[in-house]
Amino acid sequence: MPTRTFRSCLLAAGLATLGATAQAETSPYALGVSLGLQNESNLYRARDDVALAPGLSRSDTVTTASLLANIDQLFGRQRAFGNLSLSDNRYARNDYLNSRGYGLNGGLDWETVERVSGTLGLRANQSQRAFNASTGTVIDPRKNLENTLGVDAAFRVGVVTRWTAEASLGYFRVDYSEPAYAGSESKRQSASLGARWRPSSLINFGTALRYSLADFPARADKLTTYYLDFTSSWTPGGASSAYARLSPTRQTYQNAAAGNFSGLTGDAGWQWQPTGKLRLNTTLTRNTNQDSYNQRLLVPISPTLAEVVQVTTDNVYATTQLRLAVDYEVTGKIAATASASAAQRTLKQINQLLALSDNDRTSALSLGARWTPTRGSQLGCDIGSERRSTGGGLLTRPYSANTIACNGQLLLR
Repeated sequence: MPTRTFRSCLLAAGLATLGATAQAETSPYALGVSLGLQNESNLYRARDDVALAPGLSRSDTVTTASLLANIDQLFGRQRAFGNLSLSDNRYARNDYLNSRGYGLNGGLDWETVERVSGTLGLRANQSQRAFNASTGTVIDPRKNLENTLGVDAAFRVGVVTRWTAEASLGYFRVDYSEPAYAGSESKRQSASLGARWRPSSLINFGTALRYSLADFPARADKLTTYYLDFTSSWTPGGASSAYARLSPTRQTYQNAAAGNFSGLTGDAGWQWQPTGKLRLNTTLTRNTNQDSYNQRLLVPISPTLAEVVQVTTDNVYATTQLRLAVDYEVTGKIAATASASAAQRTLKQINQLLALSDNDRTSALSLGARWTPTRGSQLGCDIGSERRSTGGGLLTRPYSANTIACNGQLLLR
């Protein structure tokens, strides 16, 4: 293990050890620090048989130092909550990726008389766009900070009665620092209206109509999506619970009609706690997504001449994923975790010149352990493995990657 990696691990462990002696009264406010260390065997998620360009390192160690702040305050019928992190990310080998990031997630749970309640939420984030998020047979190693901002509001009437009326409004925006991804920048507005019926304390059913309008300013296109949600949840006993959502979905582009989708999306889950120490969580999801980027193509215009053409390429894909997670409480302060997942994507790429289709499969395994010496401190480590295989290899690439990560955190209340 390199000296820098060893010293960082010691410092992360020191944060958790220090927390064991930092006892304070319980408070709705908390301030803290964390130090994370992550070693990537294939940072860019490149093909195993492809050499990277000079100056790029396939493996790297990323050190992340963060300042943390939390709030969870009750006042009357209301509750204000939130957490904020400011981080500095340093890459040992690919140092051009060094960056600062932040994460904010907060809101207000409110309640009035006559069974009226709701939630206001705000979330914002800045981080390096994940390298496995992009499709394509060739990696894109550019530094590309993704900035997101979301605001949500939910309103409920009923809650403790058999019938509950629900409505929500939302706004979400995503921007990128890399100009080539301007086509993926979007502003989304959403709304839903529905009702929930609870015939008993063990089961409930719901239905809702959801609407989403996404505007892509850089390519003068809009995406309209309608969902008809059918939901249910069931708690047969204290050790088990299940939920499901099935949504007939229709999405329509204003211009890129080849990317239109009509079909079923949804998710289902089952939580089972056979003993006081063991918990299992199984989830199945199916959803659609899309991204875009500006692509430079060399297009032949004669037997001896070619022209460089810049087009906006849309990637539309449907993903089905199955995931199993296991948590085991070894002692009151030590816990172990394990998870396995398998995902299949069906991809479609559309631009002004051509339309292609492809598919891939991604599997992931992870093992981890957590030590919590006090309520405000924690030390944890995880090891993970990720593998992707492809169908035709036209729009996506196979790769393998292994990850080792450790993190130490200290919160003072």
